[in-house]
Amino acid sequence: MMRRTATILAAVVVAVTALAGCTGGGDDGGAASPAPAGEPVVDDAGPEASGPSGRLQLTGFREDHPVGASVMLRAVEIDAAGNVLLDFEAVSVRSNVQIGRYSNLLEDDLGNRYQLVRVEDNPELALGEAERMTGTLAFQGPIDADSTRFTFAMNQVTDDERVSAGEQRPVQFPAFLFPDVPFPGVGLETAAINTAAGLLDAGIVEVGEQFTSEDNPDVELTVVSVANDGRSILVEIEVVNASGSRVGIVNDAPRLTDDAGRTFQFLRDESEGEDLRKLELDPGDEATATLAFLGTPGPDASELHLVLNALGIDRGELGRPGFRMTLPLPGLDGAGPP
Repeated sequence: MMRRTATILAAVVVAVTALAGCTGGGDDGGAASPAPAGEPVVDDAGPEASGPSGRLQLTGFREDHPVGASVMLRAVEIDAAGNVLLDFEAVSVRSNVQIGRYSNLLEDDLGNRYQLVRVEDNPELALGEAERMTGTLAFQGPIDADSTRFTFAMNQVTDDERVSAGEQRPVQFPAFLFPDVPFPGVGLETAAINTAAGLLDAGIVEVGEQFTSEDNPDVELTVVSVANDGRSILVEIEVVNASGSRVGIVNDAPRLTDDAGRTFQFLRDESEGEDLRKLELDPGDEATATLAFLGTPGPDASELHLVLNALGIDRGELGRPGFRMTLPLPGLDGAGPP
């Protein structure tokens, strides 16, 4: 009997943008490690600071585009020279996209526009299928001392355009729009948690429930835990193949939904071999894996529904056993952070 461990996550591509002398979010110029979801981090420049200053962690500022790409704002910082540094994360699940092909515009609530410092490395912010990007965009200041909020319009065809992700059809150059984002140091720390997104707090719940496939009852699957890290849902599973057939647990993309109707995009690791991507097991094999899904549930959800091998369910395919599972929701009933 062989035991293997696989982590089925998106292939991570760290694309730290070149900031032309501006740095932010960490010593290497990349995105800072995010604080736990729901806890804004404020690092004011000091009691003599006037206007926007310091750094503010952002939660819930996310747009999902129909093309299968998402952008999340993680933090905003005003550096010593008054430049605006914006930490972001982007994921493309289904296709190749460019989220910096057109204009990336930052405008404050007084109408002032701040020019993006050209990104020397990957200026079009290109992502391949199943890739994740983190980085920091720098906008040239100095910031207006009377401003309190800003709008970030990403990948707009013209500087005057304001198109959100939900207003577009699937395109190679998706646009994103983030209005009313607070600046740090102006007393709007509570607004750094975007309650309109309705995100649950991060958490983890131990499950330990075993499921059996009707298509191949000798394949046992145990859900060890379900975690919400504030940006994605992670489902840890253990599989035992006690049948006489070689089986694949992830032959087609897993489907995760909540009972409020949200669908969470599966993040597949394309860098691994096919046997790991599909979580294939020979007779007698055991394996553990973590399935990752982009997005977090809202407060109107109370449970998750996970389907594995949907195309094989009720078809009696021994090599493609299907599973339907109802899972508890992390972030409820006092579940602690992962």
